[in-house]
Amino acid sequence: MTPMVGIDVENDLDDPMAMGMVRDLCRQYPGHSWFVVIRGGIVHVKDMDISPDWGMCIHYNDIKGDANDRTRKVLRAAGEFLERARIKRGEGSQAVTTVEGIDQKYLQRRGK
Repeated sequence: MTPMVGIDVENDLDDPMAMGMVRDLCRQYPGHSWFVVIRGGIVHVKDMDISPDWGMCIHYNDIKGDANDRTRKVLRAAGEFLERARIKRGEGSQAVTTVEGIDQKYLQRRGK
């Protein structure tokens, strides 16, 4: 199954930055359905296979400047989310049964 990826931005000027984040996420952690939302001063990094609603948040002002710093912070947030789901980094086909900090009723359970 090919994972779906995407972005949702409040301001069209953030499209290139959001696409760059998704590209970095797919390169570092392949096989996951990454989705980046930039809205209301928050960057929300989600793995849609785990949950369409939950993910890791980063303040927009913390990453809007230096591209290398942005990449590092986005990859760190995504890696932490995968760790909370007890998924080995780089492997997108594992079944998720729990995510630290998220109630079970909010988890996606897609068969892969």
